[in-house]
Amino acid sequence: MKPLKILMVAALGATVAAMTGTTAVGNAANNADPKLASMGSGGAQCMDLTSYATGTPVTLAPCDYSNNGSNRWLLGDDDRIFSTGSGYTQCMDLTSYATGTPVTLAPCDYSNNGSNKWGVYLDTIIFSVGSGGAQCMDLTSYATGTPVTLAPCDYSNNGSNNWEART
Repeated sequence: MKPLKILMVAALGATVAAMTGTTAVGNAANNADPKLASMGSGGAQCMDLTSYATGTPVTLAPCDYSNNGSNRWLLGDDDRIFSTGSGYTQCMDLTSYATGTPVTLAPCDYSNNGSNKWGVYLDTIIFSVGSGGAQCMDLTSYATGTPVTLAPCDYSNNGSNNWEART
């Protein structure tokens, strides 16, 4: 398993390099933005979108290893998770820090707003910076269409809130 944040930041370097014509440092996973696979599903289900519209919930779908942008994500060095398919204009965001709040798309907010800032703990757990690290991305099921929601962080390696970057 590759460390989630390192792989995603390496992909950011490759994406910026491709956009600016510069050379990326190191091998950034074949210059492909990674998918975020649920480790509890055995990596078979990934975070995905049905639309790039603001408010669209992030849900599970079978991992698609083609160049489909709807399940490709990028963790920027500013702690935002960008949707590749939206042209990096939409980010994962929250309307509240309450348990059960769905993770949705919203225009990337570059203010100091914590609702679209995320951190990575132990290379597999994605937590909301705005919640003070108390709430993490979690699942109630591994079925296709299940929304990614917030739940109290479980740092015991529970599969429902463990994610892996895959290319």
